[in-house]
Amino acid sequence: LRLQPCNPSFVDARDAILAADQAFFAGKYRCAIGKAFARRGLGLNATTGSSSDDRVVTQDFTPIAGNSLSSLLTATICSGETLNYVATSNTAGTTFSWNRAAVAGISNGASSGTNQINEILINTTSAPIVVEYVFSLSPTGCGLSGGVQQPVRVTVNPAAVTPTVGSYSICQNQNVPAGEGLKMGVPVPTNSVNSDITFLSPSFIRPGRTAGIFY
Repeated sequence: LRLQPCNPSFVDARDAILAADQAFFAGKYRCAIGKAFARRGLGLNATTGSSSDDRVVTQDFTPIAGNSLSSLLTATICSGETLNYVATSNTAGTTFSWNRAAVAGISNGASSGTNQINEILINTTSAPIVVEYVFSLSPTGCGLSGGVQQPVRVTVNPAAVTPTVGSYSICQNQNVPAGEGLKMGVPVPTNSVNSDITFLSPSFIRPGRTAGIFY
């Protein structure tokens, strides 16, 4: 319980139990614990995404083997930034290979490699995109046949937009000249807030009985 984060998800609780086994018993019961979780949908690749909320869970029945990645499993980078990642494992003699499928919104094509990732990922959208690298580890441990597959998820944030402010002179208590003020380098994406806000207008009229303009 002390190894769990506050308000843990089922996945957090699973990982804490496995960590406790490692801390107290050097992983002696990892195979048995991992197989028990996997039978119930909390296998190796089960995830709640970026949230710890158990209402959105991707179940997985992949057995949690004795051999797994000891390097980080999630990362966040900006579009155009180099992703440097080296796979490691606590099991000596482990070999690695990875595959990455093409992802909508990422201009890079599909790719693959061994133990190291060195890529510049380009996000062509205005929203963060999660790119998944699937690592295969060998040997597996726990008497499993075939290779153990474990995902490394990288969130690629869109490129930062640098705002520019025009220079002009204005006297006290006078209006800002039309068309001046904060200007974005690219159109602001359309969002829905009971009505539409677009890059053509910084305000919208809320539908319903209230007819005022809201910002």
